Amino acid sequence: MKHVEKDLKSPLGSEAIIRLAVSEKYDDDPRVRDLIRTLYHGCCAYCECKPEAGSSFEIEHFYMKKSGVYPEEYAKDIRNLHYSCKACNTKKSTNNADLFLSPNYRVDANGKWYDTPTSEIDNSIRYKDYLLVPLNTDSGRGSSTITKLQLNDRPYLVESRIRCYSQVHKLLQATSEILGTYTRTQEDAPAKK
Repeated sequence: MKHVEKDLKSPLGSEAIIRLAVSEKYDDDPRVRDLIRTLYHGCCAYCECKPEAGSSFEIEHFYMKKSGVYPEEYAKDIRNLHYSCKACNTKKSTNNADLFLSPNYRVDANGKWYDTPTSEIDNSIRYKDYLLVPLNTDSGRGSSTITKLQLNDRPYLVESRIRCYSQVHKLLQATSEILGTYTRTQEDAPAKK
């Protein structure tokens, strides 16, 4: 999971806000779904997977839309809407939002929206090789997010990370070899007078 810059002042963010304002419900306008997908670069807000053939992506409410729990206006607020794979949305379900890291916006104790600082995620979870691990500085959200969303327990997520980790390792190895060859060549070259 990483911080996702959801720029509300961008043309995409502005259009989503306008379309949501005139819609009866958050999912009335198919263009809103496309805008949210684009804001998330086509990846799940939580597990960062891209849609595979046959997978289902949904618009997820970080603060659930259940009546009486959170203000009704949250149901159509772009800050509360995330692009999510079906697995993450189902696992998050109606759990309390305070248990999870947010990829961008949160509500503070006074009910004001604020953009989650990148550091909140960076100080809560990290990759250790291909697994996500909570850090000691974590508020508990990182550990809860990893556990409840099963971010280390879904085989396709782990396999995808292993493939990525392997590719990065190969690139670093090749770069190291190139730099080593270049350094040896420079050392063997006669000094200019």
